[in-house]
Amino acid sequence: DEARAVVAALLQAMGDYSVDNRGDVGSWVREAAMDGAVKVCAMLGKSGKDVLTPELVAGVVGMLMQNASEKMDRVRAAAGVALTALLRADVPHVPERALLEKVVLGAKVAAGEKVAGSAKVAAPGA
Repeated sequence: DEARAVVAALLQAMGDYSVDNRGDVGSWVREAAMDGAVKVCAMLGKSGKDVLTPELVAGVVGMLMQNASEKMDRVRAAAGVALTALLRADVPHVPERALLEKVVLGAKVAAGEKVAGSAKVAAPGA
């Protein structure tokens, strides 16, 4: 499927460590790929179609985590923003979602609040 191929290509780009006479040009590619991967996953998650596999989503989360541990502040910050956006979107199959929400989005989410957009909203029955 084309959508899976796009996510797979973005996954590969999130691991680009190319260097040339301008320096670490791969970091520019990684930043753009992280942003694109999250937007595509969010779009596919909203579509209601079962396009995203657990393996693809785990790959995206893994690459976001890898980039969140990079030496460059700019790349780490972009990874944090992307991971936050992924957790706030309706993306299925996020591995260890509850733990990631607790660590990335804060303790209130783990206590039963759901995050919608940028505002925290109490979960039903909470």
